[in-house]
Formats: sequence, C-alpha cells, structure tokens
Amino acid sequence: TVIKLEGQAHTSWIFIVPMAMLSGSWFSTAGMPPVMQGIAKAFPPTFAISASQDVVSRGLGFSAIATDFYILLGFAVGLFAIAVILFRRMITVR
Repeated sequence: TVIKLEGQAHTSWIFIVPMAMLSGSWFSTAGMPPVMQGIAKAFPPTFAISASQDVVSRGLGFSAIATDFYILLGFAVGLFAIAVILFRRMITVR
C-alpha cells in the first residue's frame, strides 16, 4: 500500500537486506551481542529460519518448532490486519 509506482519497488531492499543480515540467513544469530539478538527477534524470518533449520538439519518434528510456528502465525495475522486497515484507508481516500 505504500509503493505506488513500479520504479519505487527497489526501495524494498532497504528493509530486506538488514532483515536478512539479522535473521540468521547469512550467519548465526548466536554470535551476535544480546541487543542485536533482541532486535533480530523483531523480524519474522528469524523464526522461519530457526524452524527450518530444526526440521531440515536436526530432523526435529512439529513439537520442536511449534513456538516458532505460532509466532510466525501471529506475525502473519497481525500484518494482515494492518494491511487490511491500510488498504481500506487507501480506498476511502480516493
């Protein structure tokens, strides 16, 4: 709802790259200072990467990733609700 033109889409990299750096996709979050680990937990990919590593690399089941799954579900529901509100606001402005 924020990006109006196709040419503005490249600005999403401003958010994607720091999120990837902090989420553990390039290097482990275990070596980060505690403050950075706290910031990393504000991003959904941190939980998705943790869950996928537990399943693929460690062979764990759903019970091991249930917390990550429910956190991701909460992010999805919350962001969807925000998107609906912003979309409705955008439609009513026109």
